Amino acid sequence: MVSTPQQIKDLLGTPPTEIKPGQWLELFTFFGNLAPLWFCEQAVRLMEAEANWHFSSPQLPQDRGSCWIVMALHAPDKYPVLRPAFVLPLQWQRREDKDPRLPPKLQALADTVRTELAINFKQAEYRQWNLFLHPNFAPSADQPDFSAWDDQLSFESGWVALAGGLYLAQNDGQPDEHVWVSARWDSKNGIRRVGHLPEKLALARKFGVRRFYIPNEQDNEVPSEYQDIVCKLRQASSNLPDVLSEYLSSLDVRPACSPQDEESFQRCVSWYMRQLRPSEHFEYYCECLLPYLSCKLRNQWQTNYPACQPQVLVTVLSQSWNLALLVPRVFAVTKCVFLYTPHDRIIATSVDTVRNLLRRFTDISDARWLPFHDETMVATFRQLEVWQECPPEKLLVDITPGKKPMSLHLFSAAPMGSWILYVDSKQTNGRPVPGSEKLVCWRRE
Repeated sequence: MVSTPQQIKDLLGTPPTEIKPGQWLELFTFFGNLAPLWFCEQAVRLMEAEANWHFSSPQLPQDRGSCWIVMALHAPDKYPVLRPAFVLPLQWQRREDKDPRLPPKLQALADTVRTELAINFKQAEYRQWNLFLHPNFAPSADQPDFSAWDDQLSFESGWVALAGGLYLAQNDGQPDEHVWVSARWDSKNGIRRVGHLPEKLALARKFGVRRFYIPNEQDNEVPSEYQDIVCKLRQASSNLPDVLSEYLSSLDVRPACSPQDEESFQRCVSWYMRQLRPSEHFEYYCECLLPYLSCKLRNQWQTNYPACQPQVLVTVLSQSWNLALLVPRVFAVTKCVFLYTPHDRIIATSVDTVRNLLRRFTDISDARWLPFHDETMVATFRQLEVWQECPPEKLLVDITPGKKPMSLHLFSAAPMGSWILYVDSKQTNGRPVPGSEKLVCWRRE
């Protein structure tokens, strides 16, 4: 019987037809459920026959901390029982010890991932996680033992995959088994090239992968039959959160929309707050969070401020664009005046998006967009036509968005008797947390 790691390696270099009775069973004992991910179909059938076992269709894990590295053989002919490319399922676990079964080079790579994420996301908690073989694919506490496989396996192309798994582990996300990546990372130069993309993409196709992220510059290396699943990671940038944002969003399984209770709503909130570029998720906010949230706040408004029955909203459009949708929906106003700063590129580019979303997700029939500049702000606010067009008691002036001088001058310009609104909320990393909002209303006197 084969027993040593070296003998296992030798067997991998043996043609399937030359492996002797009993040796398939030894390979089965060593690799366990990892076998269908690593071995060619002929080898899997022979292993099943000798072990009197049937492997179920391989499915990558999706529990917290799960991740997987896609690797390829430099010389496939040397290992005829293996696939040209294969997957190593791993899991980040919050524990102090390390997995002795993993090769030292992989452990070292995991250390760099933890360090980079702790620095770039400014969270020391990333250092509390260590990398392990995923328990679903480990037949025992000491098998499979890859600790002496540094010379046979290369892991650098799995850097981004490890980073994605760790980010979701720390932030309680669930990875999507149909989103893969192969890319190296350099702290100075960012995303780096990888090898054997055709082999890795062929494997991804067999596993039903929908998105496979690769370095942008390697797009020309992708065979035409795999172009439909390839997505590109931006290169020439060392800003890790910015580079990974799209991949992390794709990897993070979205909870079902239309939450019916607080628990399902909080799952949607958690996904939304994990996104590194919330401005790219207008649709998700409107479809999955806005209906439940607006209903919740409408109940608070009608309970605490029944005398406030506005018809017109006046507010500033800021980078907290969600308020431009939330407040009109809560108070069911039909007319809005949005003041915005055209010199702010982010604000200016969001005007069309917010305008479109207002048409789709609110009952506003009349929306006015008025630009202003810092030097003309006071005059612009004081001379708004809406002050004369609408009775004060039907005006709702939201002073929440915008910089403090904007809020102050808008409050000062509001007519006596109008309703003033401030939406208080908890903040995480400078972002309001949906569901934490509290309405504060009072009459201008």
